[in-house]
Amino acid sequence: MGAQGDKWRQHRRAFELARAHNCSLKEAEAQLRRDAMMIALRKSRAAENERRARYGLAPIEEPKAAPHEPFDTPWMMRN
Repeated sequence: MGAQGDKWRQHRRAFELARAHNCSLKEAEAQLRRDAMMIALRKSRAAENERRARYGLAPIEEPKAAPHEPFDTPWMMRN
């Protein structure tokens, strides 16, 4: 049934949630969207934490001058 079947399954979940919590269908659909968003956020945070645990944070290096002249050359000094 494809996309149409997914649409009706989503509608049924919202309808059953609305009936169980005695709220409107729109409120139930909004709650299902919030729940899906929270699940996606948790998954992305878990993936980020796993990446950080595996690779660690990138080291921060001090800025370096160009190899041909230092930062304190006279032409760079403006008073």
